Amino acid sequence: MKKLLLSLLLAYCFTAAYPQWVLLSDDFVPNAAVTAYDSTVIAGIGSFNAFDLALSLDAGNTWTGITLPGGANGVSYLHTGKSWLYACTPNGVYRADKESLNWMLYNQGLPNPVIEVIERDSILMAFNINTLFIRGLEDSVWSVLSDNIPHEYITGIDFDGNLIAVAGSNGVFESVDMGASWTFWTGLSTAIGKIVIKGDTIIHASPGGVTRKLISTGTLAIVSNGLIKLWTPPPGWDYYGTFEQFHRIGDNIFLCGETGVYKLRDNEWYWELMGLESWTYSLEDNGETVFAVKGNGGIWGRPLDQMLLSSPEMNLPVAPVTIYPNPTPGPVMVRSDKTILELKIYNHLGQLIEVFNPADFYFQFELKNHSTGIYFFHLTTTDGSLVRKLILR
Repeated sequence: MKKLLLSLLLAYCFTAAYPQWVLLSDDFVPNAAVTAYDSTVIAGIGSFNAFDLALSLDAGNTWTGITLPGGANGVSYLHTGKSWLYACTPNGVYRADKESLNWMLYNQGLPNPVIEVIERDSILMAFNINTLFIRGLEDSVWSVLSDNIPHEYITGIDFDGNLIAVAGSNGVFESVDMGASWTFWTGLSTAIGKIVIKGDTIIHASPGGVTRKLISTGTLAIVSNGLIKLWTPPPGWDYYGTFEQFHRIGDNIFLCGETGVYKLRDNEWYWELMGLESWTYSLEDNGETVFAVKGNGGIWGRPLDQMLLSSPEMNLPVAPVTIYPNPTPGPVMVRSDKTILELKIYNHLGQLIEVFNPADFYFQFELKNHSTGIYFFHLTTTDGSLVRKLILR
């Protein structure tokens, strides 16, 4: 029944009401972590359950409880790398091959517990309460990257191959020399939170809101518009609750936490609420569906194409525009009762791949040089704008 509901949402994602999250399972709780790839979805289970992981091999339709070897005592964090999966537990870090799902301890040289592990290219980074650790995929042991971080405790890290950004109790610190020295952000209203690097921008989310830093200029700006404000305590700084995770899908940034799931409207720096209010702990996607966990609220799913488009675009009325054939092997024809001023085409990750300015009622073009999959057409006519979906096969 749950699979049918999710299929209906995928089929009618441009006409149904917002929001459209579907509960996939609440049989394995509490959940604090989720990861996904292809048709595999894995959720971490807290220590109060008989299992450590909830596993689905059919994109969330059916679930099985998994116990990690050696007494893991629950999973608090999951990460998917290129070929490997990583799980942080109170009793150590585990790793599994994505094909076999054979979990083994991967803890050589690490203290317990480790809070998070991330893989960037061939480098792994991890942190516990006050120390960063590093390991190459071919290495046999973890080593301390930096123990000179000026934090009492660390709450989040990100790494883009050159820059390390760390959030913690004393603010945000950056290093471009693999932790030998650190640069401190000044002016944050509250410090603890999560952090993500996106191109020339570092984004930090804390209970006091979201702050953006442009790396090229060093300038900071508060970018909290759209976030639900819970209250304004003395001495007057705003309180937006706790944020648990950033999630990147192509060029898109999502943020989840105490007040739900948000999508960043990139050109406006506005956080659009995408539902699942009241404590969303983790997000992941498999290219078709976004999965989320909500503690005792279970495991949820929502079609990715809904998440990539904003709610105003999702609810545009039907306009006299025809796109055919759909699905198509490559040739596409667009016809409208109004003059088509602009057509922007996005892939399933929300990345802009083509722009046309036909200034006509009808035009034809080719998509055969692009990969098969789902594409989104954002059309602007003399009568307004609308979004349509096309499948390239």
